[in-house]
Amino acid sequence: MITSVFLALVVFTVALFVSFRGIYAELSRYEKSYLQSRADYVSLAIGRVMEHAIQTINRVSGILAVYPEGFSKDNRYMSSLLTRIDDNSHAIDGIIVVGPDGVIKTGSSTFGFSDNIVADFPFFEAHFSEGVYLDATFIGEASDYREEDKWYIPVSYPVVSGSTIQAIIVAFVDTSFLEDSLFLGSVYENQVARLSNGDGSLIYCLGRGALERQANCEPDILDQEGGIGSLVLSWLVPDGYQTTVQSDVESVDIYVILHQPANTILQSTLGVIWRMGIVALVGTLTFGLCLWVIWRQTKSWRENETRWKRKSRRLLELAMTDPLTGLNNRRSFEIEARRILLDSAKNQLQIGVMLIDADHFKKINDDYGHATGDVVLRELAKMLKSNTRDTDIAGRIGGEEFAIISPDISPEGLNRLARRILLKARMLTIDSEEGEVSLTVSIGMVHVPGSNIHHDIIDLMSKADDALYRAKEAGRDCLKTEKM
Repeated sequence: MITSVFLALVVFTVALFVSFRGIYAELSRYEKSYLQSRADYVSLAIGRVMEHAIQTINRVSGILAVYPEGFSKDNRYMSSLLTRIDDNSHAIDGIIVVGPDGVIKTGSSTFGFSDNIVADFPFFEAHFSEGVYLDATFIGEASDYREEDKWYIPVSYPVVSGSTIQAIIVAFVDTSFLEDSLFLGSVYENQVARLSNGDGSLIYCLGRGALERQANCEPDILDQEGGIGSLVLSWLVPDGYQTTVQSDVESVDIYVILHQPANTILQSTLGVIWRMGIVALVGTLTFGLCLWVIWRQTKSWRENETRWKRKSRRLLELAMTDPLTGLNNRRSFEIEARRILLDSAKNQLQIGVMLIDADHFKKINDDYGHATGDVVLRELAKMLKSNTRDTDIAGRIGGEEFAIISPDISPEGLNRLARRILLKARMLTIDSEEGEVSLTVSIGMVHVPGSNIHHDIIDLMSKADDALYRAKEAGRDCLKTEKM
């Protein structure tokens, strides 16, 4: 019993785990598809912002190409022009022109540094130190350049004359516009959108607070401290505990990586499992209740059927049994006799029929009383049962008259059976208040060979009755045979 319960629990646990992982995998596939569409929307929005920044830089570059005086330091006309361009662009919050020496030549009035030297900044080093971005746009890592609680992404482009960089134009993109794109892309608070360069370096991390944004641009993941719990979770929640999709931003060498923490899918999976469990529990209880009702109804039907069969057998027994002696009554005897006759005719078996009558039974009733007469009949019936074969059928067919049909019996065997009954009847003695009662019987019998069995039991009993009449005429306590 304990082993069966344990095996059932093991099977249930395995089935639960398999169901959990299957549901989690299905939800993950759906969530990944949905997450990809959101990442594409975010990358499209960011691409438009970056494209606008590059177009603005190209405008400034075109102006400097026709107005070389703009490279001079503190050119008021150029500063005023950059300020107007900056004011007309909501995504850009500052434009500067930096010379090869790392000193800001001019810029919009809305964006300023504590000093005019930017030689240590990544966007300057990218063009002048490494030379990688000699004639290409550089998008650097976001930072709070003005030491405010506001972050900017530098987008820079060199102004080249021959093979020499005359200056670089830097536009600072306000990251709040990128946060708006995150909101428009239906990116949730617990998700992380990572904006990266083509080389994989981080540009900006959307979906985090300003202080922790650049320090840890990773989604919330499940606890993986180790132990059995970690092994179970790693099996239930594959793929690194999170869902990740990537979408390239058009026109620039950057891309968006959107992370979906596994907690969200895990909670959805647990919700589905919980609802399935409730449905399964309700279904099990309902099914169990139906089974119980069916079992109770079936049990009631069976009990009623058993009682009906018992009563039917009892009624049949009362209908077919003589209540005084317990032998077959006349109706039952004739039915059984006809069955034996059919079997004997089919198998060509000889049979014998005898009628037995208690001698002077009326005198016994008159001398000793009817109660004593009933005892005599019961004792005579017991004697007949004990001296006949199992295949023989005995019955009480009248007041003191009995009948026996014996299948598959020879004439000699039938004669021996009749003489034994005569002898046993003479040996019967019944005690009564008036004294000891003795008994004799008269027997009339008929034997039918196997080749001549085409008679009804009534005909055979009539022949046996003729023989019984002759036995009575012969002085009783004897047997007579009638030939067929």
